[in-house]
Amino acid sequence: MPFGADIVVSSSRRQDLNLHALREFLKCEGVKADIIGCTPWHPILSRAGEIQFYLDEHPSDIAAWVVLDDDPEVAEELSTRTVLVNERFGLTIQDAQKAARILSLFNWPTSLHLKK
Repeated sequence: MPFGADIVVSSSRRQDLNLHALREFLKCEGVKADIIGCTPWHPILSRAGEIQFYLDEHPSDIAAWVVLDDDPEVAEELSTRTVLVNERFGLTIQDAQKAARILSLFNWPTSLHLKK
């Protein structure tokens, strides 16, 4: 990504694909960031809970974070850190700009230059 962000996958696809397959899938979709891991699947936690669990387990690895998700429940639970993307259209330029603004609130250096 233009501002050096890494990706941790919390998508339900993480249950069907291993990390290598997820990396290949996202690469084919045009994602150029490093995929550094996946949130753990936990039978009693919501996906937002799984994200929080990952954050709690990796405090020194994460300087700033934002969630890009199409699940309104995740957006509600992690509201100040979530960009709710449209499941039909995926990530838009406006979504990416909102994510950059969220990261900048936590002193993450963002210089986001996106082409339409």
